[in-house]
Amino acid sequence: MKVNLNDYLAGSTEPWTADVLAALIRGLHARNVLELGTFEGRTTEWLAEATTGQLTTLDLDPARVNAVRSRLTATNITYVAADALAWLRAYAGPKFDFAFVDDDHSYAHVSAELDVLLPLMAPGGLIAMHDVLGAFGLSRLVHKHGGVVLHLPLLHAAGGLGL
Repeated sequence: MKVNLNDYLAGSTEPWTADVLAALIRGLHARNVLELGTFEGRTTEWLAEATTGQLTTLDLDPARVNAVRSRLTATNITYVAADALAWLRAYAGPKFDFAFVDDDHSYAHVSAELDVLLPLMAPGGLIAMHDVLGAFGLSRLVHKHGGVVLHLPLLHAAGGLGL
């Protein structure tokens, strides 16, 4: 995918990070993928392209969800405008093979999301978290759960990837 870094707003997932996410999805042959935090939909596009299955993308802001829905043409995306924790707690569908956490970056919120999300993951599934380096200090949370941190270049005040 051709990208122009000047187009990336603060809060956007860097294209090199999105490329790693897409590679992980392909490598896992992930068919049920979840994205928490649609934002502009740039990463949504990468994730949808990488999976041969279904991507569910969720954002608290209905206007963001609708803007992305009207821009993207992929047919394997389910768009949800909802509070992530409430939606995850009520979720009764198939387990996720891959989840990308990139919404509210407060430590308490991400910790609560992980607590609810972990039982929703399929065996061998993978959770990736954005912005674990820099302003939010989420690398501690990644290590607490036995994960690893990928030190990828930062485009803005935070970045990196926790797995």
